[in-house]
Amino acid sequence: MAARLVLIDPCPCPAEVPELAPCREQSAREIKTLTTVSVNKVERGSQLVQEAGRTIGEVVQSMQRVARIATDFSQSTSTQALTLGEIGQAVTQLGKMTQQNASLVEQSAAAAESRRDLTTQLVTAVFSFRLRG
Repeated sequence: MAARLVLIDPCPCPAEVPELAPCREQSAREIKTLTTVSVNKVERGSQLVQEAGRTIGEVVQSMQRVARIATDFSQSTSTQALTLGEIGQAVTQLGKMTQQNASLVEQSAAAAESRRDLTTQLVTAVFSFRLRG
């Protein structure tokens, strides 16, 4: 017996193959389009992530600037509080000095009044001395 070569058809339905060819081509185009769209979306997503990273970096820098400004403000406020305390002490000292000056003015006025009275007595004594003499 001679061996017979039997060919097996890879496509069980050879009649359908010509009908499926346009579907395969359409499917291939759709897959290519979907792949291109996906690649574009991934690239755009990557760009958005990079932009978001830059924006977050800018926000961090801004927050650091705000923190520095707040620290400077706090230090300025502390300095002003100390300065206001010193001003308060100076005003208190000025008040005491003003009271002392007012007291001295009263004493000076009393002394002037006393000297005026003494001067009047002296003038009277001198005037009466001239009349006797």
